[in-house]
Amino acid sequence: MTPTMSHSDERAWQAAASLTDLGELTARWLEGEIASHPGYQPGWGPAQETTATPGLVQALAVCNRAGYLTRASQPGHNGPGADGAHWTQIAAVTGWALDPRILATLRALAHRYSLTLVEHAPALPGESGQGVIVTTRNGRPATIFGRPLAPADVDFIWTPSGARAIAQVQAARQITLATHSPTDTSLFALLRTAFANPARPGKTGH
Repeated sequence: MTPTMSHSDERAWQAAASLTDLGELTARWLEGEIASHPGYQPGWGPAQETTATPGLVQALAVCNRAGYLTRASQPGHNGPGADGAHWTQIAAVTGWALDPRILATLRALAHRYSLTLVEHAPALPGESGQGVIVTTRNGRPATIFGRPLAPADVDFIWTPSGARAIAQVQAARQITLATHSPTDTSLFALLRTAFANPARPGKTGH
């Protein structure tokens, strides 16, 4: 039997009317208050590497509540995986932002701390239209963040969220940030500090 989203979770996502609402619900899912998230198997929470990495859930929740709606993230890693292969991954996060202040903060972080920044206008690829490789397996590309998503892709990812909320995500800019080394663990601490004060999201705190 295929698992389905609970009625209470489905109602919560359907009631979302903005990107801000989706961010709040995503934060609650990360924190374990909501069992299901659009685009993930119903009843599944964040990945074990997310919950096991100190401070990562908190950083992502802060980002989502501030206006940076995250879609996927990963901590840095360099070593053997469960399959015995050698996995190398850099800390990275990808998502959407609509508020100009949030966008300015993300760009400023990338510039100040020499982070990789991939940014796309709605439905249009930016300079890095192929995205950035964030994970390799035995030296071969395994995961890419930052490929541009068409409006239909966004609709598919966020169903069953409210139509107005999905429209705002479709109108937002796609933003990916990544470090350059698997040993660089600064990304999520920087994001947490940058968005720690939701009343002043443009302030980086550094």
